[in-house]
Amino acid sequence: MSGQNKIFRREKMRNMSKFIAGASALALIAGAASAQTIEDVQEGAEVTQDGNLNSILVDQTGSTNGVMVEQSALRGFIDIDQDGADNRALVMQEDDFDTTPGQAPFFDEDPDATVSQSGTANDAMIYQSFSNNARNHDATITQSGERLEGVITQTASGGTARGNSANIDQTGADGTSSILQSTATGAENIVANITQTDAVVGSNAAILQEAEGTQTGDINADINQTGSGVSYIDQSIMTIKSKGVDATINQTDGGYASINQRMENQQQSDFSALINQTGDSSALIDQRGTVEGTTTMSATIDQMGMGNDALITQIDLTDTDAIGDGRITSSIMQVGSFNSADILVRNRDNTATVIQSGNYSSADVDQLSRENSITVLQNGTGASAAEMNTADIDQNAVGATATIIQDGHSNTALTSQTSATGGFNEHNASVTQLGSDNLSDIDQFGHGPVGNTASVTQGGDGFASTVSQNGSGNVANVTQGLIVPAN
Repeated sequence: MSGQNKIFRREKMRNMSKFIAGASALALIAGAASAQTIEDVQEGAEVTQDGNLNSILVDQTGSTNGVMVEQSALRGFIDIDQDGADNRALVMQEDDFDTTPGQAPFFDEDPDATVSQSGTANDAMIYQSFSNNARNHDATITQSGERLEGVITQTASGGTARGNSANIDQTGADGTSSILQSTATGAENIVANITQTDAVVGSNAAILQEAEGTQTGDINADINQTGSGVSYIDQSIMTIKSKGVDATINQTDGGYASINQRMENQQQSDFSALINQTGDSSALIDQRGTVEGTTTMSATIDQMGMGNDALITQIDLTDTDAIGDGRITSSIMQVGSFNSADILVRNRDNTATVIQSGNYSSADVDQLSRENSITVLQNGTGASAAEMNTADIDQNAVGATATIIQDGHSNTALTSQTSATGGFNEHNASVTQLGSDNLSDIDQFGHGPVGNTASVTQGGDGFASTVSQNGSGNVANVTQGLIVPAN
């Protein structure tokens, strides 16, 4: 694939990511605005509590009901149940960690809020704010019907937030869910979950998690959708020694999914992202670190269906030779035809894998820095062989390894390996093509005394192979005409 076409495809995918992010942000704002008022409703309830160990229970039936509750307390509890259409629910809870001398702190039963709605065109918002040491706060919205909106916001402005969770469960068509969790001085065991099911018409889901301070860990975000939905997860971790940040999106019946993870401080590790999709889908994972010592990123996209697109970008924005940076892994698996997989990685010790089963698919991988490896496997499904697939690998590195295996006919394998500035060659490229009318091209260029190795095996007939090498100590082996039929 030409460089111009690759740029076009990646720009298309990034534009889609911006669209998803914009749509999610709009959903968050729209959901909050609609839930923040009980005007224009025929029946309404408003409750305010100040103090500890308080409870609010509200039960409404019928249409156009509204409820707004405000609670400023430790160990508060709110439960709202609405049955009908065009209902509104707004919950506001504030919790200031109790530091009164001689009084035991309340950690285990800090404010909880639950909103349950059934019917059409219902809105719910839960807003929880903590000024010091937020612990064990829970917010849950459960909705069934159509044209639903749910928003949960949890913010902590002081101390370390621990054990807080936000959950939205929507059943029905055309749902919008948004969760925002923000901490100022560190976070541990923070969980956000959105589940949208039975969505014949697509639903939208967004999770935004932000953390600052020190020693952030166990930050989790999960979105599960059925129907043609849009999902977006953004995790911005700006803490020192953070680890254990995970994001997962599961979609069935097609959809758009995007995961963005940002690491903006020192000694960060164990960041992982996973997208599972069935149907005609698009998936993007973007992981970036900004300082030395950012390690252990992993990104995985699994897709099943026709016409899927997958893009993984993993970049360390500091010096690519920084000590301690590395252990970056990425994987794309696609089952079906007319799929495309793109991977762009910049760091040390990168490992990438692309597996495609079907016809007319393409895999494009770019790796920068050193000690990189890539494996591309393209084959058919069942007893059939794959046809018209393309694998395109570009490695600008020291000591790069590339392996392409294509089982089928009329496939193309392109490998380009060059040396990073100041490095030597030591590249290894291996291409195996089983079937007829296949094309292989390997280009290995660099400098220094250590040579490159290229190996090509082509079976069937109608094959073509080109190997270009410069420098000293190179080895090239080409074997053609073996009777190794495709599956």
